[in-house]
Amino acid sequence: MHNSDSFYISTEFQKFFQGASRSLILKADSPTFTVLAASDRYLYLTNKERKDVLGRGLFETYPGAHSDPNEKYSVFSSFTRVIVSRKTDELPIFKYEITAKDSDQKETHYWTNVNEPILDDDGNVAYIINTTTNITEQVRQQNAIQESENRFRLMAEGTDVMIAVGDETGGAVYFNKAWEDATGRTADELLEFGWVDLMHPEDRPKVMEIFTAAFEKKQPWVWEFRMPSGSERYAWFLARGTPRFTQDGHFAGYISSTVDISDQKEHQSSLAKLNEDLYAFNEELTAMNEELQQAQEELVSSNLLLAHSEKKLISSKTKLEESEHLLKMAIQSSGLGIWIVDLESRILTLSERGKQIQGVPPEVELSLDESFLLIDEIDRSSVDDAINAAVKYCGTFTTEYKIKSYQSSVVKWLRASGIVQVDDTGRPVSILGTILDITEQKLNEQRKNDFISMVSHELKTPLTSIHAYVQILENNANKNNDSLAASLLGKTSKQVGKMTTLINGFLNVSKLEAAKIHIERTRFDMAQLIAEVKEESVASISSHQFIFAPVEETIVLADHDKIGQVINNLINNAVKYSASGTKIKVSCVTKGDWATVSVRDEGYGIKAEELPKLFERYYRVEGGLQGISGFGIGLYLCHEIIKRHDGDIWAESVVGKGSAFHFILPLIKHR
Repeated sequence: MHNSDSFYISTEFQKFFQGASRSLILKADSPTFTVLAASDRYLYLTNKERKDVLGRGLFETYPGAHSDPNEKYSVFSSFTRVIVSRKTDELPIFKYEITAKDSDQKETHYWTNVNEPILDDDGNVAYIINTTTNITEQVRQQNAIQESENRFRLMAEGTDVMIAVGDETGGAVYFNKAWEDATGRTADELLEFGWVDLMHPEDRPKVMEIFTAAFEKKQPWVWEFRMPSGSERYAWFLARGTPRFTQDGHFAGYISSTVDISDQKEHQSSLAKLNEDLYAFNEELTAMNEELQQAQEELVSSNLLLAHSEKKLISSKTKLEESEHLLKMAIQSSGLGIWIVDLESRILTLSERGKQIQGVPPEVELSLDESFLLIDEIDRSSVDDAINAAVKYCGTFTTEYKIKSYQSSVVKWLRASGIVQVDDTGRPVSILGTILDITEQKLNEQRKNDFISMVSHELKTPLTSIHAYVQILENNANKNNDSLAASLLGKTSKQVGKMTTLINGFLNVSKLEAAKIHIERTRFDMAQLIAEVKEESVASISSHQFIFAPVEETIVLADHDKIGQVINNLINNAVKYSASGTKIKVSCVTKGDWATVSVRDEGYGIKAEELPKLFERYYRVEGGLQGISGFGIGLYLCHEIIKRHDGDIWAESVVGKGSAFHFILPLIKHR
C-alpha cells in the first residue's frame, strides 16, 4: 500500500472528508480506480452505503447501464485525460444509471462531473478528486419545457391566425408561418428587422403609444393597423396581445394574435359612401324644391311629394348610421380552441376553450367519431374528406362547417385547422389543430345582405312615384312653354333615374348573394339584341359617336333581358370613362362555338395591375379621376350573370388609349 493511501483511509481523514461536497477520492490505478474516501453527500446522491464503496473499484460499484456502454466510457475517458494531461477535466452533462432507493430497479440520472488530479513527488497523478452533481430534475424540466414549446409551435404553424411571442424586453422571439405569408418576410427576417416598418405611417404612432402604455403596466393591448397587401393596397388587421408571466409571477413578455379584418373595413367604407351619396342627394333635392317654389306656384304639390320623399330618405340615412354603429360594435376577437386526436385510438382531446365553443361540458370526453355527430349532415362528408386528405399526404387542412351544440340546439359556424404529426418512420400518428367560432362573421355577412336589400326596397317604391310625378309635371311645363320649370324638372328626372339605377344594382347584388336571381333562358339572335341596344343608346346618349359593327347573326340560348343588361352596363361604363365626342365601338361575332361581344372606348384606360380586380364586388378604378360616381357593383353583376350562362368576361386596356371589354356565350350547337 502506498504511504499516501494510508493517509486517505485513516480514520481522521475519513471523518474530515465525510462533510465534503459530493466527492470521492479515487486511486489513479486505471482501469480499477479504487475508491479511498466518499463524502456523505456523494453517497446520498448515488443511494449507496460507505461500506459498499470503500476499497472497491468505481466501476465495480457503479457499473452503469449494460445497454449503453457509452455511460461508463465517458467517465473512464475523463479519468484517462486527467492522468495523461495532469490537469482538471470536466464532463458538462452525461447520463448514468444508479440503483433506486429501496428497490433493485435501475434509474437513469443526469450528472455533471469535475475530476481534479493529486500529484505525487514525481509529478505524476496518484489520486483523483471526483466531484459529481445530480442535475436530473433540471434536465427533465428543460425537456418538458422544450416539449411544450414544440406543441405550441405545431399548433401555431397549423392556423391561419397570425401568432407572435415577445420577451420581457418587448422584443419578438417568435413569428408563425401566417406572419410570413402576410408580410412576405421569413421568420428570421421578421426577428432581425421586425415588421413595424411595414405598418401604414398614419397608424404607427398610435400603435406605439398603445403598446408603450400597456408594456409599462404589463397589461393586455389591442389595436387596428394597416399593412401592404399586393403592390398598391393596404389590408386592415386586428391585433390583440396578452401578457405572459412565469410561475413565480415575473413578467415574461406578450403572446399576440392578429387577424385580417379587411372585409369588415371595406363593408364599413361602402356603407359610409352610401351615406354620403344619400346625404348629397337629399341636399340636391332640397335645393331643387326651393328653385321650383320660386319658379311656379303650380309646382307646390310636387314639392310636397318631394319633401315627403326627403323625410323617408333621411329616415333611411338614420337607419344606416345606426346599423353602421352596430356593425362596428360587432367586431370581435377570435378565440382559438385547441384539439388533438390519436389516429389509432381515435381519442379526441379538447382544450377548455375548444369544449366551450362546441358546448361540451368540461367533464365530458368525446371520440373523433362522436364529435362528428355534432357536425351538420350537409358538412360532415366535406370535413371527413379534408381530414382524410391531410392524413393521406401528411399535410395540413382548413375547413368551415356548421355544428349543433352538444347540450342544445344552438347552431354555430366553426373554422377548423389541423396539421398531421408523424412518427420516426413517417407514419401519421395524430393530428394537432385549432377551432375558431366564426358564427358572428357568417351572421354579419347575412345581416349585411339583408340590410342592403331592405334599404333598396324601401327606397325603390317612393322613387318610382317621384319619377312618375316629375315626368307629368315636365310634360305640363313643356305644354305651357315654361322653359325654366321644364329644365329643372328634367334635371330632377335624371337624378331620380340615377338613384333608381343604383338601387336596382344593390337589389341585384343582394339577389345574387342570396342565390335568388333567376336566369330565364330563351333562344334568340344576339344580332337582334344588339340592334335593340343600338336604338336605345343612340336615342338616349348624344355625347359620343357609336359604331355597331361588325354584328353577325349569332343564335344563343340565354336570358334576353339579363344579357341586354350586361351590354348596356358596358356601354354606360364606356360613356362614363371616356371624353365627349370620342367613339364607342360595339361588335358581336362568332368565334368557333362561342358568341363574342366586345365594347371598345377611347377613354382614360386602366392600369394593368387593376384589370384582375375589375369584376370584384365594390371595386372601383379611381386612377385620379374626379366626379365619376358609382359603387363598383356594375361589373360585378356583369361577371355573375355571364358566369351563370357558362360564359366568360374579361377586359383589356392601355392607359391613355382606351379599354375593351369582352364576353363570350356558348352557341346553341355547343350546348
